[in-house]
Amino acid sequence: MNLEYHVRRKALSNISLSRKTKSIMLGSLLGDGCLKIYKNYKNAKFSIRHTDNQKSYLIWKVSQLTEISGKISQSKPDGFSKSIKWIFQSHVCQRLTDIHHLTHHKSCKKIKRQWLNHLTPIGLAIWWFDDGSLICERRRGVLCTDSFSEKECQLLKNYLFKVWGIKVNIHPINRKKIDKKYYRLWFCNSELQKWLKIIAHEVPLIWELFERKMIIRYKNPNLQQRWISELYEIIKTRENSENFPFFNEFRKRYSPKNK
Repeated sequence: MNLEYHVRRKALSNISLSRKTKSIMLGSLLGDGCLKIYKNYKNAKFSIRHTDNQKSYLIWKVSQLTEISGKISQSKPDGFSKSIKWIFQSHVCQRLTDIHHLTHHKSCKKIKRQWLNHLTPIGLAIWWFDDGSLICERRRGVLCTDSFSEKECQLLKNYLFKVWGIKVNIHPINRKKIDKKYYRLWFCNSELQKWLKIIAHEVPLIWELFERKMIIRYKNPNLQQRWISELYEIIKTRENSENFPFFNEFRKRYSPKNK
């Protein structure tokens, strides 16, 4: 490893934000987050935007980011959709500018191992909840990395295996209408289980989103119950008065054995 690698990695460690906040931001940059230095501004601003049906997810994210406080407001519809959107925008500050310099090159986001190494399970959870999906009758998974090059996807693949022990495959998606090829990360069933167990400790306990992103489906009822029980064992320590509606719904729908 060269000197520049260590200097850049240490630079991110020295930014005066908690490890959790930095991981959430980095996970968001892999997903729906944006870190940008706007015209006529000296420092960067962090923002996240979601549709109306994911407003509760946005609120949860913001509740984790008190160190870079900002506000949530309704966003103007863009050219792709007329639906209501909500946006969180942080205050501008030097600390965000420092992260921007380490994650971007000439204002373009660049995937680099130096900053991927600062991701923790909560950052991975946000990446999955932003851009991950259960597919193939909900028995496999995919991360939609459409905005990243094939080389960057290969870097992400190597990172997931070396740091987290997760094997993914890279397969292209061809968009014939626009004559463009995208690359995505695909999980087989066994690797998907390992991945979801890593992030389950930190995922938002928002029932509709949790069920869509975390509940693998099996035709075999024994395999189905085993997965439900394993998930429940991981998250049950998070049960409290605030999360009671979530756990009540979990038990009502799936009746895990280990209550």
